[in-house]
Parts: sequence; structure tokens; C-alpha cells
Amino acid sequence: MVGRTGFVTVPRVWEKMEERIAAIGAETTGLKRKIADWAKAKGPEGTYAEINGGPLPSFWGLAKKLVFNKIKENLGLDKCETFIFSAAPIKESTRLFFTNLNIYLLNAFGMSELAGPQTFTDPSALKDFTSTESLKEAGVPLPGLQVAINKPDADGNG
Repeated sequence: MVGRTGFVTVPRVWEKMEERIAAIGAETTGLKRKIADWAKAKGPEGTYAEINGGPLPSFWGLAKKLVFNKIKENLGLDKCETFIFSAAPIKESTRLFFTNLNIYLLNAFGMSELAGPQTFTDPSALKDFTSTESLKEAGVPLPGLQVAINKPDADGNG
């Protein structure tokens, strides 16, 4: 079986996965806990480096093997390369939680009334991965699309 290489879902599914992973993490003690905490501390830097082809943090491969790959495997996402949320806003803390676990959640925005997707997160366009500001990005318009925001006038029309 090949396995899925992309996973698209609503924010609530990511939030439920976060709750379950956090509950399991809270029960973990001793050396396993120390290794998990160490790996999660490397998560953002390593995840962003992988996305942009930058230098990986020291012992990144070990963190992936001992922690991140196992989490993805337990979620059934071990072959997955693209993780997407859509249809509603997601909590910044949830995106950061998954980034710490080497799962970078991309934002896709669209409306069925407009024939589907309009914007998609382009991680290479985000300049500052050390800030949670990058987690608030809604993405850039897909090729061939133009996006305009209509601001209401003083009377609320628009």
C-alpha cells in the first residue's frame, strides 16, 4: 500500500488530533518524555529548514527517527508530504503545535461559490519562520487568479 501523500481536512480534525497527541504526551514520563521535549524544541527550526532547503539543526535526523516519524506513522500520515487545513480558521496554537512535531499545516482558502480554492500557503514566500506571524498567512492567489478585498464605505456598503 502506497499511503496518502497529502491530507486535507478542516481545522477541527487537526484540533482533535492535537488533543489526543497532547494527552498521550502528558502520560509519557522519564527518558521518553525528555527525548520528546528535546525533539519538539527542534521542530520549528527543522521544519522550516526542510521547507526552504536551509541548514538543518544538529541531530535533526535523530529527532525525526525517534519522535516525528513515529507520530506521523501512528496518525497514518507517514507517507504524507503535504498537510492542509481549509474551510475555517485554525487556532494559531494548533498550527504551532504541529509545526513543533514536523507537520507544517498549509492554509488553503476558497469558496465553493467561486469554483473552489483561491489561495494557498506558499511556505517559500514566508520570510520569518521564527515568528508566529508566519502561521497567520492565508496564502497567495493560485496561478491565474486575482484576489481583491472590497472594503465597505462609511455607510457599510461594499
